[in-house]
Amino acid sequence: MTYISLFSFSTREEDILSRLKHENVVKYLGRGVFKGGRERGRIRLVMELCDTDLYGLVKCRRHLSQSDYFHLARQMLLALAYIHQSGCIHRYPFCRTHSY
Repeated sequence: MTYISLFSFSTREEDILSRLKHENVVKYLGRGVFKGGRERGRIRLVMELCDTDLYGLVKCRRHLSQSDYFHLARQMLLALAYIHQSGCIHRYPFCRTHSY
């Protein structure tokens, strides 16, 4: 089963996300249109749903080893480096915007 998450977006963001392909970057799956309710007609990005964000991971596992922290930091930095090399910047580089 594919899990998805919906976000509001701009066309420019959709174009950027559709080009990013990296194991540590959340996958863009397409777009969806709400067909009913108060969201009717609104278009949303469909993204891969992650189990948690970095903040939640660290908060739940208060006893992470130094090696675990290095591994998480390395994954995050590799993703940010890839995004920057692709000509983009991450506008919210905070713990709650980094998912795992």
